[in-house]
Amino acid sequence: MLNPKVAIVGLRAIGGSLGLALRQSEASLTLVGYDGDRRVARKAQQRGVVERIEPSLGAAMRGAALVIITTSLAGIREALRAARDLEPGSVLTDTATLKLPVLRWAEKELPIGVHFVGGNPIVPQRHGGIEAARPDLFQGRTYCLTPSPRTDPSALDFVTQLVRNLGAEPYFLDPAEHDGQMAALEHLPFLMAAALYQVASRSPAWRDMLRLVSDAFRHATELPPADPDEYGELALSNQQNLTHWIELYIERLREISDLLEHRDRELLTRLFAEAIAQGWQRESSEHRSAGPLQGVAGVQNQAQPTTSLSRLLHSLRKNPDSSA
Repeated sequence: MLNPKVAIVGLRAIGGSLGLALRQSEASLTLVGYDGDRRVARKAQQRGVVERIEPSLGAAMRGAALVIITTSLAGIREALRAARDLEPGSVLTDTATLKLPVLRWAEKELPIGVHFVGGNPIVPQRHGGIEAARPDLFQGRTYCLTPSPRTDPSALDFVTQLVRNLGAEPYFLDPAEHDGQMAALEHLPFLMAAALYQVASRSPAWRDMLRLVSDAFRHATELPPADPDEYGELALSNQQNLTHWIELYIERLREISDLLEHRDRELLTRLFAEAIAQGWQRESSEHRSAGPLQGVAGVQNQAQPTTSLSRLLHSLRKNPDSSA
């Protein structure tokens, strides 16, 4: 029985970490990789992220039992188009911070019998390069899985086991709910950083102000290194959710402006006290350590022993469903 082929498309921080983790734990898989930037691909090969680098998307996909796409939205769409020749029973998953657009593309592009399961690992340095890849990146981290009503149950079970084998905690939620929450927690902060920088840098005194830049300003305006087009694409693809959160944020800023105008020290103090307390960090930690999490369709995140992905992939290929 041949080792199942697993293709990782995109070999930066996320893709590289997936490769390193799988090579450590899954000796019975044939791991290949592809990245549109040949320099990144060479570095990934030098680091031992995959067994071999494929020269094209088509070559990476050909014969793959599992494809993990870790690129930008534009790269995901291109990869889905290249996946039309995947064999029935193959599984494809992604790591994008938006799920509804990817789900629509998958339903349009993938052939019958090829299964798609949306995913999004909540990890640090997700926008970093191959240099940031490490095998323990997913350990103890939340890994969102966003099945739709059309998701094949066996494929979902397989990707869930993949996530557990990485050391992450599967968290199941509806794709639309996921995108609404990510608008507030990731996409809005990106826009806030860009807007704050523009507000300050467009001041006539900006050159003088540079001498006074504080850590607070640096942290508030810092964006992860990525192609600016990627940020624009994320914002436009999540426009409705993002607009909703922007309006709420503007409304809150107006309320704060009123507090300043009326010199309401008590409410201003309360505002800063809540922020300093950082209750959200404590609540986030409690969620991570609280055990099983309830998700869509009653699916629970329950600790299970590591299972051979190779055996599960062979089973899926032998019993392909008609679900896409």
